[in-house]
Amino acid sequence: MQLLDFTRYPYMDKILKAIRTHCILTVCFALRSSSNFH
Repeated sequence: MQLLDFTRYPYMDKILKAIRTHCILTVCFALRSSSNFH
């Protein structure tokens, strides 16, 4: 399997960063909301 060339697809880096930021925010929100129940 061939890795994507990020120099040819600069927008892929922005998409990956946005997805990673969204995942981190989702995990933080889930942990915070679940800790409120205890």
